[in-house]
Amino acid sequence: MVCYCIAGQQIWFDSHVPGMLPFEVGYQAIANNFRPVVVSRNVFYSAICSMSDEVRPVECWLAVPGLLLRADGCNEVYIAEDGRAILRVVNDYASGEYTPGASTAPLPDLDRAFLSGPALVLALALSGVWCLHASAALFQDRLTAFVGESGQGKSTLAAYLAQAGAPDWRLAADDILPATLTPVGVQALPHFPQLKLPVEAQPGVTLPERLRLDRICLLAQADPDSQPEIEALPPAQAVQAILGHTAGARLFTPQLLDNHLHFSAQAAALTPVYRLTYPHRREILPWIVHELESLC
Repeated sequence: MVCYCIAGQQIWFDSHVPGMLPFEVGYQAIANNFRPVVVSRNVFYSAICSMSDEVRPVECWLAVPGLLLRADGCNEVYIAEDGRAILRVVNDYASGEYTPGASTAPLPDLDRAFLSGPALVLALALSGVWCLHASAALFQDRLTAFVGESGQGKSTLAAYLAQAGAPDWRLAADDILPATLTPVGVQALPHFPQLKLPVEAQPGVTLPERLRLDRICLLAQADPDSQPEIEALPPAQAVQAILGHTAGARLFTPQLLDNHLHFSAQAAALTPVYRLTYPHRREILPWIVHELESLC
């Protein structure tokens, strides 16, 4: 079994997962110590998830103990109840039992995307770490996360900040930013595989394991001829912005939904949330840099 340290959590997999090499911390050739689990036949949650440049329906079933994930074309995956193991399973359809960690099948690209996407996001949620669907950039020691619907320019803006357009900024996340509540506030956990970036370009590898999350910006596109603006969101809208831009939330069990609501409410109270509305014109980007730096 292979152990990776992802978002501050040590998680065991039954095989090496391409793309996670920078986060590997250990390997142990041990026998499977996981007992077979029984999966509920009538309680499951479903979502449409992006995997390997395509979207597929994913089902989350209650297991005893833990959770089982299913997706068309992928090996079924068991997630331990504490989120510390993500294991492919062998399914005994006759008895209804699933044996975690028993699969020896090769790991195709779609399975890799399944393990490092929906399965990893759900495992982290079980340990109290919530994956914001966000890009993020670091200005000196201040971290800004950018959330928004697809096509709103999250990755483009973060990449611009981290390149020549803003030399004092560094990229912290391209698509997913894990975060958690701590006694000192909301902390981001940037040691997470950004699947759209190659292994050698993972931004979290060179950053501290924990960073204070100083602000969240909800991106919204404006008409091409309009002027950009940035405004603080009222509390209810700030909570909704966090709730609505957490990866994998449609797969959450009722207990996870309660925990996620608590996190979102506390995060919105501790971290300023803004709406950044701007037309997608490159000449606007220097103005955005100036405004973001003034918030710091």
